[in-house]
Formats: sequence, structure tokens, C-alpha cells
Amino acid sequence: MLVLLPVVTAVSPPHLIMALADDLGWNNIGWRNPELATPALDALRASGVELERMYTFKYCSPSRSSLLSGRLPLHVTQNNKNNDVTNPGGADLRMTLLPQKLKAAGFATAIVGKWHVGARSTANLPMSRGFDTHLGFLKGGEDHWTQGSNDDGHRCVDLWRDSAPARGENGTFSTFMYAKEAIRVIEQHAARADAAPLFLYLAWHAVHTPLEAPSRFDASVPNDDSAGTRAKVRRPCPGISRNLSESPSAALSSAHDATALRGPPCTDERAGARARRGCGQCNGSASSDGHVE
Repeated sequence: MLVLLPVVTAVSPPHLIMALADDLGWNNIGWRNPELATPALDALRASGVELERMYTFKYCSPSRSSLLSGRLPLHVTQNNKNNDVTNPGGADLRMTLLPQKLKAAGFATAIVGKWHVGARSTANLPMSRGFDTHLGFLKGGEDHWTQGSNDDGHRCVDLWRDSAPARGENGTFSTFMYAKEAIRVIEQHAARADAAPLFLYLAWHAVHTPLEAPSRFDASVPNDDSAGTRAKVRRPCPGISRNLSESPSAALSSAHDATALRGPPCTDERAGARARRGCGQCNGSASSDGHVE
């Protein structure tokens, strides 16, 4: 007779930070394309696990709905036209999403950045689908600087704090704003008295259109209007890379020091590859596509 007994340990679940780049293509990454400098993403690949075979959809909303539901886009949605909030797109409300599962398992859950998984009713919004906190926008794309967007012919600011408009919080380049909020979420979690693990879904808007980037990131890159795709690839990518190198890495170090994320502190060398070594639970993974949408 073979008897299998469950082994219960006192080890807490790991904290999870899932970062998603928006419309970052297979060749839009430093380890494939010498024209691009993406040291932080290169370092994540070197210190983590690279997935060489994976499947994703060619559009934003089906990719996100698939990722959060654990289902193929064919079984969730192939509708990417829900940039108007009333459009019936995103993950079916009968599906249980990843943050709902993790919340039921005792995780604190937060989303920062782009949603695009349905917004036609309150039940479709992030706070109704498993997230405790939310700062970001609901649709598929908007101005990186102003967070302005068009909806059914109406101009509006699509930026939300939890379940209400984030009044007065727009006007910062999106990658900077979301990096700052990710730091706030991590550091606030570090100050919590309980030992609940954290799930942070960091859904960047970059490098999605419109083709905008702060001048300090594109000063050495010609703005070639005749090659929009090339401009899209070359200009915003350093913004993603440097934000991932500087702000979130510093936040992780701070959180480690506060024992929010257990394990040796992440290093932020702020030079060269800014390699993150010996980071225990904060080591990342990278798709060999260089693409997560």
C-alpha cells in the first residue's frame, strides 16, 4: 500500500509581480536587435528563465483576456474593438480570472496600468474582477502624456483610481506614472502588519501608440516619419527599459529592505546592464518573442 500524505510547511507563498509590455515585438528587444538598448530586460532574461516557445495573440485585448483567464483567445475573445467602453469585449464574466483565484488564496492584489479586458459595466472593471487596488486606464490606448482618449466621439481622460476617476492625477508620461505607482504599492505593502503575499499586475502602456517618448529617451534617435514602425520600435523602448531598470528595481530593493519581498536585496547598479543578481523571488522571466501582446 502506498500512502501519500500532504506536507504542510510554514513557508509563505512568494510575492508575484507580473509585468506586461504593450505591443513590444519579437525583434524589439536588445538581445535580438543591436539598434535597441534594453539592459534591464536583457538582465531579467539573463538572471531568469526565457520561454522559447509560447503562444500569444496579435492584438491587445485578446492577449490580456487570455493571460488573465488562462484560456486561449479562441475560447475567451478575439474582439479587439472594445476601445469604446460600451463594446462587448474582454473576458466573459462567467470566467474566474487570475487575481480572483489569488485573492481567494490570501494574496493582496493590485493592478497598475492598462486594463482592456472589458469596461461596459461595473462588473467588468478591475475592482470587480479580483483586484484590491487599481490605477490605470480601461480602454486600449490613449495619449501617454495627458491620458486623453476619445470614446464614441467624446474627448475624455481615461484614468481611474480604484472605482472612481483619478481626478488631478493625469498629466505625467504613462511609464513614469505607472512606475511611481508600482513603487507606492510595493512600499505600502511592505508596511502592512500581516504577512499576506502580494500580486502586482504591472501592465505598461508603452510601446503602444501614439508614438510618444520623453525627449531624453529619443534624443539620439531620428524621428523618421516615413518609417512609423521603426520610430515606434526605437523611440519608446528605452523608456520601458530605463523605467524597469531604475524605478521598479529601486522599489524592489526598498521592499526587500522592509522585508516585504523576502530574499536577498536586488541590486541596482545604475550603470551598464544594471544586472539583478541573487534576487530570490524577484527574478523574472522573459519570452523569447521579446513580446507579450
